[in-house]
Amino acid sequence: LQHAGATVADVAVYTVESANVPQEKIASIRQELAAGAVDFLTFTSSSTVHSFLDHIGTDVVIGGKAKIVSIGPATTKTLASVGITPGIKAMTEYAGD
Repeated sequence: LQHAGATVADVAVYTVESANVPQEKIASIRQELAAGAVDFLTFTSSSTVHSFLDHIGTDVVIGGKAKIVSIGPATTKTLASVGITPGIKAMTEYAGD
C-alpha cells in the first residue's frame, strides 16, 4: 500500500500474554483431566494451545479422555505440531489463515 502512496499505520489490536496460574489450580486441572472428569477441551487459537500446554503439559491431554475441539485450521495445525489430533474440528475453512 505504501508503494501505491497510501499512509500505513501499524496498530496493535491486542496482545497475547500467558496467565499467572497458581500451582494448586494447575494440579487440580491435571487431576481432573487424568481422572476423566473433563469431557471436552476447546482450543480457540494457536496461542491458547501453547498457553494451556505450557501450564498443564501435553501428557495429561494426550493420555486423558477429554475430546479435543479445534475451532479452525491454524489451531488444528498447532495441535498437530505437539502430537494432539482434535476429535472435533470446525468444518468451515476461512481465508484468515
